[in-house]
Amino acid sequence: MLWYCVFYVIQFIPFSVILEYFLVTCFFLIGLCDIFLSLAFNAQLNTIFFTIVLSSNLLEAKEFLQFYASSKVIFALSGFILASFIFLYPQYTLRFIQYKPKPYIHRIYGALLFLVCLFLFTSKLYSVDSQNAWLEEKNALFRYANIIIESITEHTSYITQYKNLTQTLDQNLTLRQEDEILDNTLHLPTIVLIIGESTQRNYMSLYNYALPTTPQLDALLQSGNLIVFSDVVSPHSHTNESLQKILTFSNYENAQTPWFMQQNLIDILNLAGYKTHWLSNQEAISIYGNVPEVLSQRAKYTHFSSINDSYNAGKAADGILIPLLEQTLMSFNQKEKNFYTIHLMGTHLDYKHRYPKAFSHFSPQDLKTHQLDTFFHSQEKLNNSQLETKSHYLNAILYNDYVVRSIIESFADKEALVIYLSDHGDEVYDFRDFVGHTETMGSRFMIEVPFMVYMSESFKKKYPDIFAKVHQAKDKPFMSDDFIHSFLDLLGIVSKDSISSRSIFSPSYNQNRARIFSGRDYDKDLKFEHYKPFVPSRLWLHRVDEVEKFEDFKEKYRGFEIDVHFLLNPSPHFDVGHDGVDSSIGLNLADMFSLVQKQNMEHLMGGGDIIKLWIDFKNLSEENKHLALTQMQHLCLTYDISPSNLIIESHNYKSLDVFKQQGFFTSYYVPYYEPKHLKSQAQTIRDEINTIIQSGNVSALSFPFYLYDFIIDSHFQYYQDNEWIDMPLLTWNEGANWKENIQTKAFFNPQIKAILVGEKGSYR
Repeated sequence: MLWYCVFYVIQFIPFSVILEYFLVTCFFLIGLCDIFLSLAFNAQLNTIFFTIVLSSNLLEAKEFLQFYASSKVIFALSGFILASFIFLYPQYTLRFIQYKPKPYIHRIYGALLFLVCLFLFTSKLYSVDSQNAWLEEKNALFRYANIIIESITEHTSYITQYKNLTQTLDQNLTLRQEDEILDNTLHLPTIVLIIGESTQRNYMSLYNYALPTTPQLDALLQSGNLIVFSDVVSPHSHTNESLQKILTFSNYENAQTPWFMQQNLIDILNLAGYKTHWLSNQEAISIYGNVPEVLSQRAKYTHFSSINDSYNAGKAADGILIPLLEQTLMSFNQKEKNFYTIHLMGTHLDYKHRYPKAFSHFSPQDLKTHQLDTFFHSQEKLNNSQLETKSHYLNAILYNDYVVRSIIESFADKEALVIYLSDHGDEVYDFRDFVGHTETMGSRFMIEVPFMVYMSESFKKKYPDIFAKVHQAKDKPFMSDDFIHSFLDLLGIVSKDSISSRSIFSPSYNQNRARIFSGRDYDKDLKFEHYKPFVPSRLWLHRVDEVEKFEDFKEKYRGFEIDVHFLLNPSPHFDVGHDGVDSSIGLNLADMFSLVQKQNMEHLMGGGDIIKLWIDFKNLSEENKHLALTQMQHLCLTYDISPSNLIIESHNYKSLDVFKQQGFFTSYYVPYYEPKHLKSQAQTIRDEINTIIQSGNVSALSFPFYLYDFIIDSHFQYYQDNEWIDMPLLTWNEGANWKENIQTKAFFNPQIKAILVGEKGSYR
């Protein structure tokens, strides 16, 4: 409707042909892009994809397009181009159609259609809560424009702000030591951090892969100087996003504070008296700037294998770094404290370009011989092309093994500690027809990474307590966005931002912290993915106010919202229903809890998860809160449901205090503010919500989806354990199903803990 109106109006203004061609070209390019992304990644363009484009170099972009340009993609794009030509130029393609209406007829029909479309469009536009969100959802051009503008604005912002911060950081590098460094007494002389690229640990014989892909590191493990960590995952599946968390104090709990506004590893080590070096086989300059490029400049000495241009970066195999490292070590002084960051190209796509021909060791036949030629937990065979790609990946890992061992050997005669960690992994036809990494269809294979610590013989003898500390931690679950806390802890450095519960080497380490990736809990949704229901655990079903709806979807969802009213007659109980007594069907919350208990027992026996419930408490008050709490506790005890698995939501935040004190997760129901008030009364609304947060009565904020941008832009936080933490958020977007919701910004925002989604059906 909108674009018919636009094109209709354009014909009456000068240079209309130019505008028409511009819009048609935009739609044509959008069509090409959407078809490519849909076929290659089962997704549309979003800020994640576009940000990756901005942070990539030209060689990466070229290899990316070449790799994903499959015959299916080429055929679909060719068909779209042909169909577009037929549609746009019918005078050449559809000459056999003879239709010559009278001149005035088509003008009348056109004007009438314009009026109808204009009326329908404007009436719909002014009936929705968020006009921008509706336009973005319904129109591809608006969606693309918003994504591109938002991504470029954010990217430009961090580059500009970080450059502005650089001057201040340089001036205060020595003056700020006492403010930044609280303890620095250990003085370990030589520390090395090797950052891998796109390496999945499950393809390394070091992690029990059937083929000998890491013989050098296997031997080092046998020597007793290498300790391998078994359960480490990355926070993202893309380099830029991963490293901004790995190398700074940024994590998903404080994501509202930009990564570049938080202290980074290089500057802390500069302040701690280390001579910092950055050696890289990745780009010195990307298309639009990226995290490694920015952080590398914080090192006192920076060396890139290639600085000609973005196109050539990474063309040479990682072995090029060995002589560069040897040259750097010529000025090595054992009396100084030295820190080396070595950034590899590792096993980045396209895998066949990541290793010399001399390392072409594995072939598709090896995979067949060792029965490694099927999808994970399936008997379905990989085709020849898939086997070829997988064998290239194995060869890239074999070469990466050689490079990492060579780097380690360079420090074997020194009192050195060497850490190797890959930024993320790659999925390589593990359980579906996909290779690479993307958070829009994330899997565990994209984030299960190798992490290992090497200690030279002299280091091991001098610091046996460090060796013991590392060895004790090797099997603990860990996500590498807490790497900086662990790394500094190992070095005996305490920064003002250090938190001991985030260090894997600390006795107070929190092993139960949720590891969130791609909107999913790794340990609940991804680690045993083939056993789990299909819908991600953070998507909950909206308004399950009857038994039939729960029964219909109990195998699909692990979170359900139930509306209740607390009634006193005939005896105190929770009546299930949205609209109160007048529309009650006599369903007691105890009946729903009984169903949940039964389903939980089946899940526990079958290796599934505990169901969680979002209780929308419609009539909570100061008068009934104590009796309601007693009744809720009785239900939890009777049906073996932990208070921690319930969300108690109410607009009456003061009365939530008793629930919060008894271990329930509580949420303040944010009102449906009118859009005009979000502008005219924005600060007043924010102050009111901050007051509610500071009351300590609520664990989260819950709100309708149209308020998403307002809530996110408000940066609501609370202070706990010496750090500011982003306020957990809950939202409902019940007008969209779960598949539509996983394409939203909210789904990929770790601050959002649950999204209520809709399902079709004749339910209450």
